[in-house]
Amino acid sequence: MLGLGRRGVVGLLGVIIFASYLLHALAMSRWAPPVMARVDGTLQNAHLLMAARIYVAACSQGLPLTMGDVLGRLYQYNDTLMLPEVEYTIFSRDGVIGVNYSNGASFYFTYDIQKTGTYIRVVEGVHITFINYTLYWVHEYDLVSFKFSLYPELRAEGYLCSLNASAEGVWVLGVPLEGTCRVSDKYGITVVVNGTG
Repeated sequence: MLGLGRRGVVGLLGVIIFASYLLHALAMSRWAPPVMARVDGTLQNAHLLMAARIYVAACSQGLPLTMGDVLGRLYQYNDTLMLPEVEYTIFSRDGVIGVNYSNGASFYFTYDIQKTGTYIRVVEGVHITFINYTLYWVHEYDLVSFKFSLYPELRAEGYLCSLNASAEGVWVLGVPLEGTCRVSDKYGITVVVNGTG
């Protein structure tokens, strides 16, 4: 057998048996049985803040969705996260809407629109007056252990509306006089700006 003598075959057989025992022992020592663990903290807060952002987006679009509806769906679909039941309060005033949770996490959407002047643009041979606005737009997240602000990319929808980034969270918006422009971010939060003189 492969030019091995009787002693070689017995030695090879011994090496194979030893290797199989070694591999079996190694496999048994590496893998612990799966254990279900409860994770508290930033992961749950992140999901709660995403729920708050969904609620704010729905409100900004005039959709009939309550914060209770959003949290109910979150609890229903993410039962593996074992999210703790939390209470919430909604804060809203001109330019700010936010959700505060009883565990200390919060999400706020803040915007500010300032009219900065007018300009005339020629479109297909017609002189059109535009209202120029400076728009500030920010999402603020508080995950209890840390806070951060997000300045999402924006888009403008409306006849001849123009939108250009100026600085972090600051945009220049042009709206035709007596026109309307819908400004929204990639999360669905929307603000309507009217071109009134």
